[in-house]
Amino acid sequence: MEYRVKIQYTDKIPSGESLLHFFEGLGWNRLNQTAEQFLKTEEQSWARVYAYDGDRLVGAARVVSDGVATGFLCGLGVHPDYRNNGIGTQMVHILLEECSQNNIYTELFCEEKLVPFYSKMGFQAFAVGMKKAPH
Repeated sequence: MEYRVKIQYTDKIPSGESLLHFFEGLGWNRLNQTAEQFLKTEEQSWARVYAYDGDRLVGAARVVSDGVATGFLCGLGVHPDYRNNGIGTQMVHILLEECSQNNIYTELFCEEKLVPFYSKMGFQAFAVGMKKAPH
């Protein structure tokens, strides 16, 4: 389903319950995090952006950084009903601008299927990523 709506972007952190509902809707809660844990994750991020359709949280992304040299773009998600409308791209541009203004070199890790999405924004493959499986 494609929506043609006016999306509002903000760096104001949603409630923990909103974050929990949003990320669970994406299937991103394999660690069974609580609303408070999702909120803490967002609060401790260096930069963040959220996309809203009215009062509905439809997108989120953040940068984890030392605040001096390097930042990692992570947690970019868009509700499935709102994908392919430029929301993810706009959130990345907002965060890249924030990083650029602060001389933060931005990197990210992503699934292979997302490489074309990030390549369109100038990202290039440079390393092999690995992760530790959850307990």
